[in-house]
Amino acid sequence: MSSVNSKSLSVYHLIPTNQYGGVEVAAKLSFSQLNRSIDYNLIFLNYKQSDSISFSHHHSLWDFLLKALTGNRLILIVSLWPSYFVSQFFLLFPNIQVIPFYHNSKFAHWRDKLFSLLVLFQSKYCFVDSNKTNSFISSFRKIKSFVIPYEFPFPNTITPKPFFCRKFDLIFIGRFAPQKRFDLVRPFLISLSRCLSHKLSIAIVFASSPFDEVSSFRDQLASLANISVSYSFNITNVEVLQLLTNSKVFVLLSDYEGYSMTLSEAIRAGCICMVRDLYNYSTNFATSNQSFNLDYSSGSFSDSDLIPLVSYLSNRSIPPVFRTPFDDVSYVSSLCSALLSL
Repeated sequence: MSSVNSKSLSVYHLIPTNQYGGVEVAAKLSFSQLNRSIDYNLIFLNYKQSDSISFSHHHSLWDFLLKALTGNRLILIVSLWPSYFVSQFFLLFPNIQVIPFYHNSKFAHWRDKLFSLLVLFQSKYCFVDSNKTNSFISSFRKIKSFVIPYEFPFPNTITPKPFFCRKFDLIFIGRFAPQKRFDLVRPFLISLSRCLSHKLSIAIVFASSPFDEVSSFRDQLASLANISVSYSFNITNVEVLQLLTNSKVFVLLSDYEGYSMTLSEAIRAGCICMVRDLYNYSTNFATSNQSFNLDYSSGSFSDSDLIPLVSYLSNRSIPPVFRTPFDDVSYVSSLCSALLSL
């Protein structure tokens, strides 16, 4: 490990947008803490002021270029494929060390694959969000990697409600994007409602999704019987946590995730978690007694996978003793430790 004064280390984290996603929320949550140890800065390629994730402490690419021209050593962390693309220019600077941060255990599309692999073969180190993602990336190139899990302390100001007193039976959270698989929500609800006798109360939180983009999806759910849906758009992280603590079951149907920040938050909030292809996620989740697998490989949801969920929602089973199983890991401490060891 190199000996370095932490404040002499200038780190810039390049993120495509300040939209409400795990990468952006983690950057905002960790900013103050990281700056106590290192000179940590954020660059948003497409910054837009929003109520959900407004952020005043950020730099432009022009600011970073001027800093690079001083010749001082800089570390540039790049997250998501548009940032990998931009990093190609800064790889020309000998004083800039580019470190890709991988957040997915699959590639979303050809551009993601092209620029993810391009920067991987140009870098000496990489950051990954989980061992699952690390295994995926290592299949392309063996490289020194650091696992930076998306783990943050649950706020002491938010108290989870008793399980059977919670308002919502189910909650879905995410961007209205293809990889989040909101197209599976309707068939999932149809399969589940066949197994239940009572009306389902559902909360759906859309992150960085304009109201008009989801109108067709809303119409599809409105046609289902025995279902009541409450929608929220672009709310803050605290508001998301408050909804989770008032929901019994968190359902995650998405693709392309190695370590889901929202899944971790749901476990801490005391939710039962139903996860499609659970074993493709971090082993922290796969071994949690609050997480259950949903198999959709046959093109439909299996009734056997829904048995635990039906039992909890029908008040026939007492949920497991809720725990916070990931207290031994932290996004902030892991990232700081990795940066100071370079």
